[in-house]
Amino acid sequence: MWTSSAASTAAWASKPIVVLARRARKRAPLGGALFAFWLLVGIAQACDLATPDDRVRVRHVHDGDSLVLEDGRRLRVMGINAPELGRDGSADEPFAIAARDALRRELFRSGQVVGLRYGVERQDHYGRTLAHIFSADGENLGAALLRQGLAMAIVIPPDLWGLDCYPDAEREAREAGRGLWAHPDFQPRESRSLGMRDEGFMLVRGRVQRIGRSRDARWINLEGRVALRVPVESLGYFATPLESLVGQRIEARGWFQLQRNELRATLHHPAALQRLDPPSRDAEPRTP
Repeated sequence: MWTSSAASTAAWASKPIVVLARRARKRAPLGGALFAFWLLVGIAQACDLATPDDRVRVRHVHDGDSLVLEDGRRLRVMGINAPELGRDGSADEPFAIAARDALRRELFRSGQVVGLRYGVERQDHYGRTLAHIFSADGENLGAALLRQGLAMAIVIPPDLWGLDCYPDAEREAREAGRGLWAHPDFQPRESRSLGMRDEGFMLVRGRVQRIGRSRDARWINLEGRVALRVPVESLGYFATPLESLVGQRIEARGWFQLQRNELRATLHHPAALQRLDPPSRDAEPRTP
């Protein structure tokens, strides 16, 4: 789900650094303006897949990330979040129809058959099957939507497959200003400007005021009434202490909801965060 914004801001930073086996690979930030911050542990994986876990026929495409299979299963495409079609009289979100139709065209070319790579968890809490989807020749269809600017990349542990694939595909579209990245509704929002009705999936930017602690979570408190919840069980994915963020400007992505008179989003993985401030000179390694 998305939420509207009239703000227009700079392009996204480069993806977080990923450790590949025994070496680290770095990318220069886009335009030199933003800097990758988080250190992620994983193995780089190609977007495409030669041998899927399953091949199934698709009965219906609901939107860019939701399908109904011929056997009756509802499927949520992993690794992406696409704009939603309107429900109960509400308007379609911008690019929702474009994302749905783009996926329909890909499926038509594949004879309505897709390959599935199932998630570590096979179902979400709505009972939908979770899987990455591929064309008949192994092309990753979620990554194809990202490259067209018709979806945003998301990472939800424990499934980290595609961690080195989906952010690259999104970055290509964001850098080029394709699709939703050219639309004001999908630009990052400033945390201090958000009202209590600004709910939904969005990118939010702000300066970290403090890090709070509760029994089951750590809380990244931004300017305004915005808090990012990191569950204790997710802290192991974060190689850098959250306390180092205090005073820094960051960009976070997630589903924001009004709770206890503030907007909150739960973050399970550092891929949902980017630090916007350049590293200080004091933090740079010095040559003896």
